[in-house]
Amino acid sequence: MFFSQSYKLINQSLPIMNITKRVIAACCLFNLLILACKKDDLNSNRLYRGEVVAKYCPSTAIVRVTNANIGGTRTINQQEYPNIIGISNCPDEINTGSSISFYLDVSGDFTTCQAVVPCLQVAPMPQPIDTYCSRDLMKTN
Repeated sequence: MFFSQSYKLINQSLPIMNITKRVIAACCLFNLLILACKKDDLNSNRLYRGEVVAKYCPSTAIVRVTNANIGGTRTINQQEYPNIIGISNCPDEINTGSSISFYLDVSGDFTTCQAVVPCLQVAPMPQPIDTYCSRDLMKTN
């Protein structure tokens, strides 16, 4: 009789233990995902590389950074891109599809380096999540 009651008690507590284990496993997985998706710190001394995904006037380029986990995810022309930032002082000779390298000026306001020229663009592109001034921006392809 003692064994049958003990067996019954153990069987009744197993679903609770399974739920507890599942909750703990889910919490661990969530924490692991958070740590894996951590964004890099911006560094004005780091050389960043990227691809110009789009441009809009007067001088802003939407850039997918390829060597750092910065910026955010944006959908542009029905395609989703990770690590998107805006560069507000992109030269005219840099076109969509260009590979570039650059340093970021993280100390100031991105509007201080924008080109002040008339803009004839009718439909502005969406503003990236993070926009910066760049230094020493060069085309690499």
